[in-house]
Amino acid sequence: MEELIKLLSEQNKLLKQLVESTSKRSLGFNDRPPGLKEWVFVGRNGNDCLYKLDSKNQQVIMKQKSFTGYIIHVAVDKVMRRNKETEKLNITLQAGDDAYVLSSGLDTCFSKSLLGSLLAIENISEQLLTLAFVPGDDESIVWCRVYAPNYIKAPLVESEQLLPCAQMILEKFDASKPKNILPFVQPKQVLYPQHNAFIKRLRAISGHEPAWIVAQCRAYGGEQPGHLAPDKLRKLVYDMAGDFGFSQGIYYTRQLAAQSYQDKVTNFEAAGQRWGEGVLAWFHEVKNTASAG
Repeated sequence: MEELIKLLSEQNKLLKQLVESTSKRSLGFNDRPPGLKEWVFVGRNGNDCLYKLDSKNQQVIMKQKSFTGYIIHVAVDKVMRRNKETEKLNITLQAGDDAYVLSSGLDTCFSKSLLGSLLAIENISEQLLTLAFVPGDDESIVWCRVYAPNYIKAPLVESEQLLPCAQMILEKFDASKPKNILPFVQPKQVLYPQHNAFIKRLRAISGHEPAWIVAQCRAYGGEQPGHLAPDKLRKLVYDMAGDFGFSQGIYYTRQLAAQSYQDKVTNFEAAGQRWGEGVLAWFHEVKNTASAG
């Protein structure tokens, strides 16, 4: 028994070292800034099941067969593809400092198998998972097998149950969040009222709902744009640009839309023009392009 306990102790120690080594961000040059999500898409190309998009919107085939990490968010987004509205299942993944969004069509074998497995897991956000990407017999089909750590054998979700199932899984994340039990929170002082006015102008172009703005402000420590310092306001507008360009169907991912926006405002400031002028110019360009299309 003592030998068994010693062996298990050594295994746990080695596992801890392995997790720590893989979760640390490597020194030197990295592919992208910390926290910036990389989009990965589910799609068959021979026996490969995943791809990314380069700066020219061209597919880059990924050879990886699985992902090990944590699922931190689940969303179903409506997007325009070839002038037709379609629904995408977007899963936010975390592995150490690196974050990814795994995107697939909602009514697909991949989503049906993934959601069926996630529905069987209680504490999804706390569970280290391995997602295996398995090519199907048909050349267009990709299946998802989930291990936690053992393979979770679960029934496929029927097409008409996909949205309710995704909502049930999302509620599991909400249930795991700590509840605010304070009876009263002192309102923050609005130090930057001009920020509220500027975001209002952008909302008139982008159509963002107030609730969306509030949710993003909370991520940066405020309840409204007027609570955010100038550097935090820039991050809020960056988020708005990524979401706006993507939702209009102009850019294939939020990341590409945000990069286009960033290039625009950088060029404006390099030419001695105001940041806000570059922001408005980019938002108007996207709006006009979407209207023309």
